Amino acid sequence: MRHLPWPSPRLGGLRRRSGNAPHLFGLGLKEMLADEITAELRDRRAQGLAAAKSSGAAIIVELSAKGIANGSITARPDGYVGASKVEGVDADLRVRPFFAHSGTVSIREFISGAINNEMGFQAVDMELTNAVANRSNTAVVEYLEFYLLNYFKPGLYEQTSAVQRGRQSFEQAGCASCHIPDLQIERDRRVADVETVYDAVRGHFNHLFATATPLFNTVDGRKAPKLEPFLVKDIYTDFKRHDLGPNFHKRNYDGTMQKQFLTAALWGVGSTAPYGHDGRTTNLHEVILWHGGEAQAARDHYAALGENARNDIQEFLRSLVLFPPDDTASNLDPGDRTAEGFPQKAHGSIKLGVLFNNPADPE
Repeated sequence: MRHLPWPSPRLGGLRRRSGNAPHLFGLGLKEMLADEITAELRDRRAQGLAAAKSSGAAIIVELSAKGIANGSITARPDGYVGASKVEGVDADLRVRPFFAHSGTVSIREFISGAINNEMGFQAVDMELTNAVANRSNTAVVEYLEFYLLNYFKPGLYEQTSAVQRGRQSFEQAGCASCHIPDLQIERDRRVADVETVYDAVRGHFNHLFATATPLFNTVDGRKAPKLEPFLVKDIYTDFKRHDLGPNFHKRNYDGTMQKQFLTAALWGVGSTAPYGHDGRTTNLHEVILWHGGEAQAARDHYAALGENARNDIQEFLRSLVLFPPDDTASNLDPGDRTAEGFPQKAHGSIKLGVLFNNPADPE
């Protein structure tokens, strides 16, 4: 099978000023973290069942993965698992990292759902249990999965002293107990990483500069991910569902109330107003004050701060930004300030195709 070419960033439809889809940033990293957390939780369950069978008595197994506590289960010698005290995930211990209600497992499910339900045609995917009629080449799913697995993660804008103070106050308030800053991936399945930070000199168009780093080995002409550890920085989530009080509760179509929602990953939050899972709040100050329930203590800590400290926290959150890849200078296409028509022309972009495509290949 030939190498998969990197589609143009324009195919992603992610230009903020013309219809952005912020949840697509960092999609692959979310999936990998969710998969590894799931594997750790289920491994704990398997160990507990084995210990219960060996001892002949029921035991309580504390569940945690990557330092995140998910309650406990009761494992019995007959193989029964009591899951009434599991926290933040379903009883099957499967972390579902996509959408506010935490209902989608993988990029493939995400893609197939969009193709089948929103794009007007059907796509077969034999890896999904609810595959549908064969009306679309499976390659459509394959290419989109590759594209989204490796898609850019959000960037960091200027880290001023106010931003640094805000980051510290955010953690001191207890917000980082659920919005966990950094999480470790043990086997990174991507083939490239893009780190985007504030750079007043090289950031020609938007003061951001991206550095793309290959994460693949080439063997017999094929590119394969290195599968090495990778620290995901500034994601700010714990992949759990929480009840944040009545301000966030939502009435479902069947009349039931949904009270728990997935902890929003805060990377990119500075670019994604309005806020809340349904956009009920218009600014960062408001959405923080709406927090209650499990986040009541952190909310109250924030509310008790002086105006300057609250503003610092908001400045910190506003430094977590999205960006238009085709307008962001990078080491792959740094741009040229001296070019005629700058900045509308030659301002640089993130051309990941340079890493993967063979210029001599007619494809």
